[in-house]
Order: sequence, then structure tokens, then C-alpha cells
Amino acid sequence: MIGKVKNLPTGADLKRLAAYLRGTASERVAGSFSMHLSSDDPAEILDLMEAQAGLSRRAKKPILHLSVSYSPTDKVTPAQMQADAERILVELEMREHQAFAVIHEDKKYPHFHLVVNRVDANGRCVSDSNSKLKIEKVLRAIEAERGLQPVPGRLAKAPGRERFSGPKAAQRGYVQPPAAVIEAMQTARSRDELDARLASVGWELEAAPPRPGQKAGGLILRGPRGERSKASACGRNCSGPALARRFSTPAVNRPPKISAAEAVPQPTPKPSGAHALATALRKARAKPKMPRIAPRVSASGAIARVIRLTLPTPKF
Repeated sequence: MIGKVKNLPTGADLKRLAAYLRGTASERVAGSFSMHLSSDDPAEILDLMEAQAGLSRRAKKPILHLSVSYSPTDKVTPAQMQADAERILVELEMREHQAFAVIHEDKKYPHFHLVVNRVDANGRCVSDSNSKLKIEKVLRAIEAERGLQPVPGRLAKAPGRERFSGPKAAQRGYVQPPAAVIEAMQTARSRDELDARLASVGWELEAAPPRPGQKAGGLILRGPRGERSKASACGRNCSGPALARRFSTPAVNRPPKISAAEAVPQPTPKPSGAHALATALRKARAKPKMPRIAPRVSASGAIARVIRLTLPTPKF
């Protein structure tokens, strides 16, 4: 099972999505179902979801569009698809949220689209943080329980199968490097040390040619039998920029550590006249300034000042 998720705003985007799911090509629609909605009419469903989404002022993309695809060999009924959709909503903490789903049969594999309102009846918008990870975990659990065809994903691997870094990397023939290569990439302190440790296990590090639109290519690890792997597959600290930062401060250039027994106390140099003058000036500037105190004004003086300002000056 494969799950893809995307957040959408309300308005025209939601209407276009609904038109695609239940549009003119009705032959691809095999069924539909809704949850926590008082109507099954598409137009009324959109009005109900937009009205509830408007209760949240902060949510810019309150609509979640999720597509769930099964393997072509899996035999799934509409009732099972609805049960899977409800289980996904429970994992996403949207059990009581508005949702509708459309089952399509225009592909070689069965799949359905699920549209969920992230805003509940109280105006609270559920966070979409880690939603892809949660969805993949649910799909792996459903596959194991019902005996469906397992599909390894980027975030949650299938039981007994290795997790790959992504579909594009798998299509280009990249493999996971061995443990010795990963250790060398993560702990080497210089390029010479890294090349020597990689050569000892039959691997080498080379620069890949840049693709169109790129200024520079990445780093590729090549194995003894022609295997290829990305340098970043060894860890975040093994990418090209990370290695450049690590190798720019090699350990051989760092000052050696001196123990307390070997340390020889150095005599304190006598300050010169210019140094003593500069120190005295710095201390004088650092002295706190005394706050200015306003002059005390007597009551009679204040009254005379008010009379002088309010009464017109006599002209002679």
C-alpha cells in the first residue's frame, strides 16, 4: 500500500479536486462514502466543509487530500477501503472530522482518494506534523494484518524488508554502502585519511557531473563491483558541504594538549608606560556617571512662575 498526502486551501482548489474525483469521467468512479457529513450530495458536502473550515482563522490549508493505493494483486472490497480510511483518521487524530472518499478504478491497481477537513466542529485545526510517517505506519500494520502485498516506504519500512532512501534513488541504481564505508565517511578527519580507508575496502569517492541547472554535482561512492551510492546516504555529516567543513580544520593543525606537569609558568610581563596610561583611561571611562539632580524649586517660586505665565504682561 502506498499513501500520498497533500494539504489544500478551500475555495477553487477544493472545487477542482471534487470535480476531478467525481467529474465527467464517471466511468472511473467505482464507489464513494462519507464520514461525519449530513449529506452525500457533492455540492452540499463542499459547502459544509468550507463552512466548518472557516471556523479557524489561522489554518491556511485546512483540507487534507490523501490517496491510498493497493498492489494490483490485492483483492480489496469497498467496505475494507472504508475501514482503512477510518483507521487512518484515527492515527491522524481526526476520528470525528468531516471526510469523504471516492474509489477509482481507472488504474491497474485499486485505490481511493480521501478528503478530510482538518478543522473540527470547535474550530480547532489538527496539526499535520509527521502525517506522512503516521500514514505509512498504519499502512504497514494493515498489510501485516490482512496479508496484503508489503511496500517499503521512505519512512516506515515493511517487516523483513529494507527501507530504501527514495524511489528516484532506487531507479538510478544507488545502493546502501557497507558499514565500513559509512564509518570511514563519518569519522575521517582529512581527505587523505578518507581515501586510504575507502581504498582498503575497495571503494572510492568521486565527484558526480552536475545536472542541467546545477553549478556543481554531488559526491558519489563507487564500489569494487561498480556499485554506486550517494555520499549523503552515509549520514547528514557526509554530504559535500559537510565534508568540506570537516576537512577545513584538520586535527593535525590543532595545538597539542599540554599536561599540568609539563606546563611551565611564564613570568608576567611588566606593563609599559603606554600600557599603564591606556589602562588608567579605560578604568576612568568605566566609572559610573553620577545622575544629574534637578534643582529644588520652592513653592513660592513655582506660584510666581505660574502667575507670570498666565497673566498678560502690562504694557507701559
